[in-house]
Amino acid sequence: MLLCVTIICAVFVAFSGCTTTSPSATPTAEATATAVANASATPTVSPNATAAPSTTPITNGSAPNFTTIQAGVLLVPVDSSFPPMEWLDMNQTDAQKQFTGFDMDLMRAIGEKLNVTPQFTTHSFDTIINDVQTHKYDCSISSFSITGERQQQVLFSNPYFQVQQTIVVRANDDSIQNATDLVSKGKVVAVQRGTTGAATAANLTDAQGNKISTANIKQFDTAEEAYQDLKKGTSDAVINDIEVNAYEVQMYPGDYKFTGTKFPTLEPYGIVIAKDNPQLAAAINWALGQLQADGTMDQLKQKYNLE
Repeated sequence: MLLCVTIICAVFVAFSGCTTTSPSATPTAEATATAVANASATPTVSPNATAAPSTTPITNGSAPNFTTIQAGVLLVPVDSSFPPMEWLDMNQTDAQKQFTGFDMDLMRAIGEKLNVTPQFTTHSFDTIINDVQTHKYDCSISSFSITGERQQQVLFSNPYFQVQQTIVVRANDDSIQNATDLVSKGKVVAVQRGTTGAATAANLTDAQGNKISTANIKQFDTAEEAYQDLKKGTSDAVINDIEVNAYEVQMYPGDYKFTGTKFPTLEPYGIVIAKDNPQLAAAINWALGQLQADGTMDQLKQKYNLE
């Protein structure tokens, strides 16, 4: 979930149960590299995203000492409506096994390296940072783009993935070819509250420099609600992370499509940790380095068809 800059892309529609819905198909995001072309129009979007921190994975030594709120447990709030990164599989009887996706598997792998067990709970995305700040939870892995604004509030782990913002429209809608069309044609954009997709939408302008009307941006608590609104026809587009949009286009190819463009800013994902807990941040960075070195990270990307 992300922050922003200049151009366009992507599409989908959601499941019928919000955070209690489980996709039945295997996540596929291969459209990431192939279905999204470079944009021809270049509307201005204020760049709030920061470059990925320059870090070197820690691949040797032992895990730094750290403490957690509950001994042996990592309390992890997540937004469970963001496949293929995180969603709930209600076919699982074990409540913790219901938490599914790349982020969930990565945090479990981190827990194995650190000899702690992640305990996931579902939260509204825009409340998670505050809950980690106030030590209700230890950390969060929930597709958080590392941005300057967020770095003022919390620590981030080393980056573990990178995405871009894209635009999705209904499959039968040819009126939207780029971000400029969203503004100049008065289109309604659906976004998830508190995400970089929402920030991208808020800064859209057309070729003449006219900014999108705030009345034309609809914010929802979950990404699924935004996609559902697009499907109903009460919104004209969804701006979201490319992997999530690609997943939805693959799941419902007759309903949604990419506009053929994408925003050029690259947004690194990081794990959120309280600023006064650098020991936990160091331990998580050590575990990420181990997972990078032993091939686990690549295996998880392959499992969820991520680039």
